[in-house]
Amino acid sequence: MERAYAALKDNIGSRHIRVRGHARVYCHLMFGVLAMTAEQLLRLAAPD
Repeated sequence: MERAYAALKDNIGSRHIRVRGHARVYCHLMFGVLAMTAEQLLRLAAPD
């Protein structure tokens, strides 16, 4: 779980969120989680 948090902060851009409000911050973080999930699925589906 710690790797996921680090990747979310370093690669997705969650370290510096420039919106205000709980709902907007939550939305930005969930889009980051969605992007990480899509990246992992593409890695899983890619042939070696």
